[in-house]
Amino acid sequence: MVDINEELFIQSIMYNMQIAHVELEDRPKIGFWQLMRIRWLSIKQGISEPIVKHFYFFLLLQGLMPDFADFNYYFSIEVMKISLMDIGFGTIIVGIAVIAFPVIYIKFMKDWEFRRLFF
Repeated sequence: MVDINEELFIQSIMYNMQIAHVELEDRPKIGFWQLMRIRWLSIKQGISEPIVKHFYFFLLLQGLMPDFADFNYYFSIEVMKISLMDIGFGTIIVGIAVIAFPVIYIKFMKDWEFRRLFF
């Protein structure tokens, strides 16, 4: 049996979809190049804001500077002589841990106090 609230919810979704469809049909057709020009102008206007300029400048510098992860990778391979297979296997273990540990915590330790976990 369908709940009345569920039925009203479905009807409101259907009504909103019909309104959106009618609004799309009534909108004038815009060509590809006109749409590209409008989007380019909005991007240009957004970049003129100082905070957006600083953000893009930061991203540019972030991409140009070497990261500590790069240093760690080459140090592990060249100096410590860790094989690529070991690094890949470690990545797989970390991926499994990211999925498994929250599940273990929710199943078994959700009701524990933190004092009991650490002491």
